[in-house]
Amino acid sequence: MSNHNELPENLRVTADLFDYRLFREQEADHVSRRLYLRGEIQSEESNDPDSINVSINELVDKIRLFNQEDGDKLETSRTPIRLFIDSPGGDISAGFKLVDAITTSRTPIYTINESQCYSMAFLIFICGHRRFSTQKATFLMHDGLMIFANSANKAFETADFYKRVEEEVVKNHVLRYSTMTGEEYDRVRSKEYYMLPEEAMKHGFLDEVIMLKNGNCDILY
Repeated sequence: MSNHNELPENLRVTADLFDYRLFREQEADHVSRRLYLRGEIQSEESNDPDSINVSINELVDKIRLFNQEDGDKLETSRTPIRLFIDSPGGDISAGFKLVDAITTSRTPIYTINESQCYSMAFLIFICGHRRFSTQKATFLMHDGLMIFANSANKAFETADFYKRVEEEVVKNHVLRYSTMTGEEYDRVRSKEYYMLPEEAMKHGFLDEVIMLKNGNCDILY
């Protein structure tokens, strides 16, 4: 918040109104429990002031804070957390930190695909307690992208490790939060498997498409 007394007289009202509006927006997000995962998922917070990337640690901390606020409330009486996602994916370690926060949250977390849930963002989306998508949003499931530079032996060891992660962790995660069989997963795992909402719903990755006729548009607001 700006210090009122440090501002020129002709700027004080404008600055105060801006600060007040920003405060009210943040307060509204807190009351309605809206969180946003937009941009690339990174292991560290971006230093780029123009980046829309959000800190995974900040999202995890807010999920834990909301759970603390709910105390001993029954899960059915807790106000759900809504996580809006529009992301091409990114760092798998950071992504699974958020996955663990979602799956261990007693307060229900609704994941909402606003535009794209690709790669790691897709894995985050599917573990929501209820999963929503706008009508023209898209999904991407694939075996990920790995780039590293090291000695040959270390490179092979790193590749072997991430192969294990994909085969043991990622596959089990996908099968747990879908109706897809292991055989179906193996057939598409090495592809760029894009899905529209209808196909995502067929595989059990999605619960509801947000449409006026479905009466669920309020989830966005």
